[in-house]
Amino acid sequence: MTKISIFFYSILEKKKSLSNDKLKKYALILSLSLFIGIIHVLFALIYFISGVWILACCHLVGMAGVFLCNQLLREDKYNFAGLLMTLTFATVLTLDDFFVGVNNYSVLYLLLLLIMTMIIPYSNKRVPIVLGIALPLLMAGTFIFEFYHTPYYDLGGLMANLAVFNILLASTLSIIVMKINRFIDTYIDVFVEMQLSDLQKQA
Repeated sequence: MTKISIFFYSILEKKKSLSNDKLKKYALILSLSLFIGIIHVLFALIYFISGVWILACCHLVGMAGVFLCNQLLREDKYNFAGLLMTLTFATVLTLDDFFVGVNNYSVLYLLLLLIMTMIIPYSNKRVPIVLGIALPLLMAGTFIFEFYHTPYYDLGGLMANLAVFNILLASTLSIIVMKINRFIDTYIDVFVEMQLSDLQKQA
């Protein structure tokens, strides 16, 4: 068993009393929040090194949002956790584009967020529809806004490197997110079988 499997099963073990559907919701939103947390950490470091303190702080706030999302997951508030994760990430990305512009392609993370929104099983079916309309409008709005607004910070040569980094990271995470449902389903099925096997041994 790989270290990833051991880690994943240890997380599921804490929620073994949940039904399979709720267990899947928990594992899915937790995994997505982990991806977003990694993005916030990387950007906070990049902007901290670049001296763009306000965006470094924005991404630190985003990390706090991820932490709060995990707290909501522990309380089994999946819809609130998914919404909080989506709205805080979208807000931080919008501020990112406002202060440094869209030439670093950070707007691609809004597309990643759109994919995440489509796979989160919200109880209210109108939530993904509303977010599915709002996020593309937000993406279009950032490009339109760019024509009338000069970014506050010029990152110079870092901008081109950051653009390549964002394209690669956003593309990689998008591929992973599109396949994550199958991955989680497989792990949960194996986890349930392990639980049943343990119960049979105890009987």
